[in-house]
Amino acid sequence: RSASYLVYPVGFRVAADLAPLSPKAVLWIDSIIYIFFVLALLNLVRQMAMIAVEWSALRGPRNDQTFQQGFIPLLRNIVTLVIFTMGGIMVLKHFGYDVMSLIAALGVGSLAVGLAAKDTLSNMISGFTLIIDRNLRPGDKINLAGTVGVVEEIGLRSTRLNMRDGNVLIVPNQDLVNTKILNMSTQGTAGACSTKFRVPLDVPFEKIEGICQEISSQLDRVVREKKPWVNLASIQEGQQIITTGFWVLDSDQAASVLTEFHRRLIERFRQESIPLLGEIIRNSL
Repeated sequence: RSASYLVYPVGFRVAADLAPLSPKAVLWIDSIIYIFFVLALLNLVRQMAMIAVEWSALRGPRNDQTFQQGFIPLLRNIVTLVIFTMGGIMVLKHFGYDVMSLIAALGVGSLAVGLAAKDTLSNMISGFTLIIDRNLRPGDKINLAGTVGVVEEIGLRSTRLNMRDGNVLIVPNQDLVNTKILNMSTQGTAGACSTKFRVPLDVPFEKIEGICQEISSQLDRVVREKKPWVNLASIQEGQQIITTGFWVLDSDQAASVLTEFHRRLIERFRQESIPLLGEIIRNSL
């Protein structure tokens, strides 16, 4: 339909040539025809661009409100603004106005705005990249430089992460794009946890190994398919430094599972009269 509008300027041009009009009237008609032609052409270009935007919207995540209600309308407005700005410049140039000075002024203004809103634009582009790449999705559990949280929402400028303590961390989208992120949801929610403790050197390592493996096998919420490990990390000043660990079904419950392991370990060591030296250091992913 938009392409059919281009026929009207041609018809007006033919009618103006056939009609007995004065040169001034012909000049006015030529200007009106040119403006109408430019508007019809730009409208056609805009319709084609909107088809491309709609195609991108269909390929994007349909259930993502930020993408469908945020980026897509913003992209439509940007396309419309750019196309009709070009049309305005074409019309002004046709009527003999100094377009180059206007373009230079717009360029300087755009540069100033771009420098002032550099971080905002960078975060918006990064947010668009996150949604298109779909490396992160709401509900994913991620590790961002040692900070573990669950993605709640990917916004235009920032992403909200729910932390383990119930707080919400606001992260600029640029940081998510430029930082290495461990997505802990792509392969399931299982996670490894380990602990380290010290016992006297005269206690046989085989005995410690058997106790740790027995306790690990008795725990709930552990991955049975993966065998727990017990290692003699080092020997220092008459002490054995033991590291042991296992896999849990849900990494969010690693802390509580480790607590239960430590409780049983202390109780068993008391029964076996095995002293614990120093502190117990635990670690979980």
